[in-house]
Amino acid sequence: MAVSFSPILHLPHSLPSLPALKSSRTKISATGSLSSSSSSASQMDLHNQGRQKFIEFPFVSAPHRDLMVNLVSTVEDRLGSHLLPFYTSLDVQHCQNESGSAQASLHIRSGLQSSQVDFILGSWLHCKLPTGGALNITSLSTYLNPSTDAPNFMIELIQSSPTSLVLILDLPPRKDLALSPDYLQTFYENTQLDTHRQMLMKLPEVQPYVSSSLYLRSILSPTVVLIQIGAEEGGPERMEEIIKNHLHPTAQEVLGIWLDHCACGERLVGEEEKAYMMKRDKLIKKKTIEIDLGTNFPRLFGPELTDRVLGAIQKISIRKIRNSVRALSITPFEMEQPMRGGALMEFPHLLAPHKDLMVGLISALDKRLHRHLLPSSATVPTDAEYYQNQSGASQGTLCINRGVDSSPIDFILASLADLSLTNGGAMNITNIQGYLKSSTDAPHFQFELVQCSPTYFIFFLDLIPRKDLVLNPDYLKTFYEDSQLEALRKQLCTQVLEAKPYFSSSLYFRNVCFSTGIVVSITCEDGGTAGRAEEIIRDIIEPIANEVLEIWMDSCVCKGGTTAAGENERDQLEKRDRMIKSRAIEMDLSSSMPIQFGQEVADRVLGIIRGVFRI
Repeated sequence: MAVSFSPILHLPHSLPSLPALKSSRTKISATGSLSSSSSSASQMDLHNQGRQKFIEFPFVSAPHRDLMVNLVSTVEDRLGSHLLPFYTSLDVQHCQNESGSAQASLHIRSGLQSSQVDFILGSWLHCKLPTGGALNITSLSTYLNPSTDAPNFMIELIQSSPTSLVLILDLPPRKDLALSPDYLQTFYENTQLDTHRQMLMKLPEVQPYVSSSLYLRSILSPTVVLIQIGAEEGGPERMEEIIKNHLHPTAQEVLGIWLDHCACGERLVGEEEKAYMMKRDKLIKKKTIEIDLGTNFPRLFGPELTDRVLGAIQKISIRKIRNSVRALSITPFEMEQPMRGGALMEFPHLLAPHKDLMVGLISALDKRLHRHLLPSSATVPTDAEYYQNQSGASQGTLCINRGVDSSPIDFILASLADLSLTNGGAMNITNIQGYLKSSTDAPHFQFELVQCSPTYFIFFLDLIPRKDLVLNPDYLKTFYEDSQLEALRKQLCTQVLEAKPYFSSSLYFRNVCFSTGIVVSITCEDGGTAGRAEEIIRDIIEPIANEVLEIWMDSCVCKGGTTAAGENERDQLEKRDRMIKSRAIEMDLSSSMPIQFGQEVADRVLGIIRGVFRI
């Protein structure tokens, strides 16, 4: 993402090293600070010159430029009374290399001490590529300070050719959404932010875009617009049309939501919450610079300019953090019986590969973890192990194995639901969940395969994080970056051309899942039979699911993750786990089970699950 400071794009290492940049204007000082004798008039001249150069956006199309100018003007018009002028030196505001093949412009304005605004940061970058084309990146980010917990705003457009563009548009949350469902509802559900992503995804040229940085994915909200647009067939004219008629109004609406509900809204934030947000904000800014700018900027622009630009950004962040601080004043057990309960292991209504997959996963758990687990019969009575509705058209099985006292496993839940549909068809849902105790912070395991028809199914596979990944990059590295989870997700997407990203209607669910998780829908209707679906389950899904399960058992159960050091940390893990479990039952079971099985059966089965979940 280079000089744009929202940290999404990782520039290719094939880019050549460019000559060190020099200022296109007269240099003032390496640090960009003004002497105390500077007059207010010269300061304002500095601000106006820098802003004018920034809003030229000279290398992008007219619709692209209009979009960015409109957003910058809207922010400054609404927040102008909250902002200081831009006093950074001109050699940081605008710079280029000797040949002019690379140019960049930077615009930073800090908020007043009395304002909720921390600072706004805009930039553009133009860099010629070895292919003869050019990379153009424009961005605008706005940051709030810890006097409010409202989300920040960010937009970035990355255009590598006249017909190819990546858009990132988001209100990045400043709290752990898994622990803050009210925050999720206030800023994301009630504002209907996800409708903007849904509308853009309807365009035939639009596809989801996946960043290569797992940490940066964890920063974004579940409603983020993170898309790639390819307009090769329609040419540059079609791309300009998409920017003008779709991206521009969408970005303006999202910015309007941020201004109304976040920048200008009032939130009561306690002292403890302020300290938490300062820590979170500081880490995000640090990782943003470290991951993106610290790697790419020196390659593109040389160390001298890198030091100047990063120094200007860090100086603002550090000063704001200091001001905020001042304001705050501050023993193995052999199983009696295997997991494979009779009713569960029959899987009578599934396609053969689907059944083999489930039997294989449960057998792997049984083989590796049987010494950790109590028999299911100790938890699930026979009238909940197998149940059905009055007509017998819908049936379900449930198996729950609690962990022994000495095990890090809390419980493992496996289930099957065969549900009759009004159209005469059936939906088969198989599920395996592995939950750990608060004695470890290692992730949980989640597998679900929903067969909606013989040729259409939804596949979900993930290791559910149990900590705020923004605040715990080492945790992210240990369980996600150092494992093969992302490679397995990419493998499935490469091998199964029929797979499409699946977006749950629940923003809370989308937030709880991590971005290395596999959440896809697979439609094989072009083949005309269930043969292709069976092939995908047998040859691709089964080995991937087994490998992820092995990763969980090796890295999370048997190695045990990190022992939760103190009582506060355990309390936090238990609070987060309880919230996730509660929402899972509320979203998935409480509304649907009574409809499918009747209230009596639903109360009986849900009572068992709630007891195990401790909610």
